[in-house]
Amino acid sequence: MIRHATGETARRAVRRWDPAAAGSLEPLGVSGSAVWRFRADGAWRVLRLVDPAHRTQAQVESELAFTRHLAARGARVAEPVAAVDGTWTALEDGFAASVVAWAEGAEVAAGGAAFDRAWGAALATLHEASRDYDGLPRWEWHDEPWLAEADRLLPRDDAFARAEWKRLRAALDALPRTAEGYGTIHGDHGPQNFRYDAATGAVVSFDFGNACRHWYAMDVTVALSTLRRDPARDRRRADLLAGYRAVRPLEPSTWAAWPELLQLRILYVYLARLDAFGPAPDADQRAVLERLRALVGERVTWPLEDPA
Repeated sequence: MIRHATGETARRAVRRWDPAAAGSLEPLGVSGSAVWRFRADGAWRVLRLVDPAHRTQAQVESELAFTRHLAARGARVAEPVAAVDGTWTALEDGFAASVVAWAEGAEVAAGGAAFDRAWGAALATLHEASRDYDGLPRWEWHDEPWLAEADRLLPRDDAFARAEWKRLRAALDALPRTAEGYGTIHGDHGPQNFRYDAATGAVVSFDFGNACRHWYAMDVTVALSTLRRDPARDRRRADLLAGYRAVRPLEPSTWAAWPELLQLRILYVYLARLDAFGPAPDADQRAVLERLRALVGERVTWPLEDPA
């Protein structure tokens, strides 16, 4: 289970970036990290504190190096902010601290065709900017902790889920890893991790904590998976993919694996919740786990492309 930092730890940590900023701290929530925003130099910034058992300080450093690379290549991202001493991260009370700029715009879940096309184009732009990244490395997709620890997290008597992970690992290991289709991806590019300006069509991406070496198609699979229950999902899928294609093509051999990538995403979310809820989930948590396990067994899918 992931530990989360307290407000007192945040107040101590933020002084490394601005000694006067502690009074402006506002909690934003917890997930993989505990997150606050604060004012410094007349602008909002975001402080993140993460349990090194979930993401080590070295992994946070590589995340920020990747984000800086994307920004240097012209992608719109929430750029990292160095501390007063010039470092990008610090340890405070055993948590890895970092700061990024505030992403301007609104969190939008559904904003029409223009929004979905901008979303797809933003993903494609990240992927194009990623292609020549050779900085501090991110882990390979199967080394993501929740996948790497699947044997520990999955119930011992769940033979189907265990066999499904084995099947997916073999199927994906057989895919080609070309420069066009494989590289460092965002890893969780849902509407909660970007902001949209409807007036300009700009999308600003943030939270690259799940960035890893993967097929670029996985990023779009994650995006499309958030539309699963949307009655307009077919129209939205078409617009998101059109926005992506306007920037870069889809690699055919990778996109043929859409059902496996979608199933991997569902299994990944199930594993994440198993870890978050621990060995003694309450009634509400058990209901969530049962729903996710049912999705794993269902092998949910729908056509990637509009019918010809």
